[in-house]
Amino acid sequence: MTHRRAAIPALVGALSLTLVLWWAGASAQALELRGTTNLLDIQSMNELRRWLTPWAYDTPTTLLPGDGPQYSTLHRTTMQIRFVAVFVAYLAGALHLVRRMPPTPGRTPATLLALWAWGPVAGTLAGIASAPWLIASSGHGSFRLLPQLASMSASSGPTVVFAALVSSLVTVVVARITMKDADAAPRGEVPPRAARLAASVGTAVIALSLVVLSYEAVAAWIQTSVVGSGLLSEPGDLLRQWLLLGGWSGPGRTPFGEWLLHRAGDVLMLAVVWWALRRVAARPTSHAAGRPPTGEPTARKRLPHFDRLSIIREPSTRGGNAEKFN
Repeated sequence: MTHRRAAIPALVGALSLTLVLWWAGASAQALELRGTTNLLDIQSMNELRRWLTPWAYDTPTTLLPGDGPQYSTLHRTTMQIRFVAVFVAYLAGALHLVRRMPPTPGRTPATLLALWAWGPVAGTLAGIASAPWLIASSGHGSFRLLPQLASMSASSGPTVVFAALVSSLVTVVVARITMKDADAAPRGEVPPRAARLAASVGTAVIALSLVVLSYEAVAAWIQTSVVGSGLLSEPGDLLRQWLLLGGWSGPGRTPFGEWLLHRAGDVLMLAVVWWALRRVAARPTSHAAGRPPTGEPTARKRLPHFDRLSIIREPSTRGGNAEKFN
């Protein structure tokens, strides 16, 4: 698929993701209405507020009244940066995914899952991009900057997961419409040995974080081993946020069967990661859409040639010799 065709569904998907997140953030004010506790209990309401607050455009009620106008403006600037960042991040990723993995028959589920997985990544990148402004709008930006940055980078919340599902469906539907009359691009062929090696290396990186670095003792060492100073003090929380994918320890007082069941979930996740990386190698299309797939010889135009060349010399009218080819 060309860039021009892929840009339309990517643009529509990014716009739908931004609108769904904006609508979810605007709905956070409904939790402050009277009678909300009659419909939801306190625990459910607090959990729902935690999901929606990272995308709430309105100023939080926790700001001090004396500094309200200045911090309210800064908070609105923060949310503007966050929404623009999530739009740009999703647009860039969706453009590449739709172009290299167009939703043709047989590829549509893979394209849908890839776009869905990219949504939370775009939300995390948007949270990181807007984190400095959000920390400053809280009124204590110089206090424990790196721990606050670690908390803000993970503040996109589960709302992005559901919003990304909606945007991925919209992107796939629009992509199927735009590529209705387009020629199907050939798939890029990857040798099985190279695909298995790439999948094994990727799975090893995930296993390093999930099994080794996420062990309780190792995680505690990561958090306390690096000591900074000034604004860069306490970088342990930020390192744990970026390096760890979970947390586990020995059985302890937990029944061994229950502990082993939790660890089986980690093993199953690693198996799914390896299988997905192994299968995704055959999904992207080749860079040259007009070329035949690997393994098929390119048709060459046969040029005419002479089996033999004879020169017949005949006397010319001027007394010279003329050459004639048969």
